[in-house]
Amino acid sequence: MSLFDVNTVRQDFSGLHHTVHGHPLVYFDNAATTHKPTNVIKAEMDVYQQCNANVHRASHYLSSIATQRFENARHKVQHFINASRPEEIIWTKGATESLNLIAQSYALSTLQKNDEILISPLEHHANIVPWQIVTQQTGAQLKVLPLNNALHIDTQIVQQHISKKTRLLILTHVSNALGVINDVAALCKLAKQHNIITIVDGAQAVGHFPIDVQQLGCDFYVFSGHKMYGPTGIGVLYGRFDLLEAMPPWQTGGEMIQQVSFDKTTYNQLPFKFEPGTPNIAGAVGLGAAIDYLQKHDRAQLINYEHQLMNYLQNSLNTFSDIHVIGSSKQVEQPDKIPIAALTFSHAHIQDIGLLLDQKGIAVRVGHHCTMPLMEYLGVSGTLRVSLSFYNTQQEIDWLIESLHNILEHAEDKLIYCPNTPPKGLQFFVLDSQQITSKLLQQKNWESRYRLIMQNSKLLPPLPTEYKTEANRISGCESEVWLVSSFDEQSKTLQFWADSNARILRGLLTLVISYVNNKTPEDILTTDLQALFSTLDLAHHLSPSRSNGLNSIVHTIQQIARDYVSEI
Repeated sequence: MSLFDVNTVRQDFSGLHHTVHGHPLVYFDNAATTHKPTNVIKAEMDVYQQCNANVHRASHYLSSIATQRFENARHKVQHFINASRPEEIIWTKGATESLNLIAQSYALSTLQKNDEILISPLEHHANIVPWQIVTQQTGAQLKVLPLNNALHIDTQIVQQHISKKTRLLILTHVSNALGVINDVAALCKLAKQHNIITIVDGAQAVGHFPIDVQQLGCDFYVFSGHKMYGPTGIGVLYGRFDLLEAMPPWQTGGEMIQQVSFDKTTYNQLPFKFEPGTPNIAGAVGLGAAIDYLQKHDRAQLINYEHQLMNYLQNSLNTFSDIHVIGSSKQVEQPDKIPIAALTFSHAHIQDIGLLLDQKGIAVRVGHHCTMPLMEYLGVSGTLRVSLSFYNTQQEIDWLIESLHNILEHAEDKLIYCPNTPPKGLQFFVLDSQQITSKLLQQKNWESRYRLIMQNSKLLPPLPTEYKTEANRISGCESEVWLVSSFDEQSKTLQFWADSNARILRGLLTLVISYVNNKTPEDILTTDLQALFSTLDLAHHLSPSRSNGLNSIVHTIQQIARDYVSEI
């Protein structure tokens, strides 16, 4: 590794120094949100402790100080991305709100029927849905660009899809799911030649390398503070001054007006025209502090260190025959990527791997990463994403690799689900709820309890393929879950069959179904499954998405029971 002193840097991030399930925290979920250095946390606290007042609207001392710090943060952002003037920096709640502002102000006021918007499969949902809504509002059309073999947005491909009706080019600077870096400067140059407006999602870029919006030549650029070591709830919309000046307000309220009467309202000048209401003052100041933190370091050194980490991770993952890294080659140097590895497994489900890694203290992200169209384009349901930062270490990667070897290589820990030949029909079965619960409570720690939940998945009869339909799918689950029910008229009881493509969910399904199977609808509705989950402490140890999925399963079962109660 380089001479970069990562151990000194890590002392700036108190959030990294935790113990999770008896192991030191290894935080590999930086693409979702980064940890905050001490100076950012202190900057936010100082706003509330030293100058707690609203900005721009009062003549007293505290308001003056708050306004000064708030606007000073705007100037920091201006210089950080090399905008030509501070009025081009609009405060928002994040990249998502920035994109919605552009869509509902610029696009809605300029697009006409049959105009075309070019967009790629790489985009985050936040950079897809606003444009879908605009097309519904205006009659414009969304045209999806294919990617090249390296999974980038290619200028030649874009050129082939430009027509006389093309008005907008929607770009992600860096893919949040794969880490690939698009050549935004070249794409913006091409768009400018055809008078096409460019809108760039830079949420994954700003924390990894310097941004110069004038050099990129983009018309709009958006990002969030929390992905670049700043606070949550604060983001930036950069827009060319002439475009922002011509755009109508999106949201209304205080601050964005100059004069209001019942006859007429005149709007404030930029940037305040797009900043209604009391802003996130502490968040803006905290984002300014995050910029200070990044700029006190040698950015080239940070970039070089992250590249070394990524290459080390890639080489380590190459030792696995049953792990595939999407969007990566066997080559050592990959300068067109930030340090993100998107993994799929030949013989295991990503949700199961993610849960077992969590038991080792390793925080990774599993799922579609708010890029469902990209997952469909790639032909996968989701990935396990390892996303690194300059505060991560080679030793942390070693622990990840050791943990993956342990999970995948030991026969008793194999996560592959190999059902027996499915029965021709759905057969009656019984599960002992008290025995299942008792054995779970006997486990000495949560790692062993998780193991037992996984093993319990074998108790659940497999659901024949013909029942794994969209009609039987339970919404709200991150993994695929199917549920089938049948009512016995003679005994007045319900029978349930269920399945999932994630073994941990099969284990949880086994637990739930053991309590509701072969019971009357009335008994099911009086069974307190939430109390059971509390006794087993599931809510504390399951991820929020997993808990939400479990609650969706319970809600579906209870709704089926209610339907039969009303019929009876």
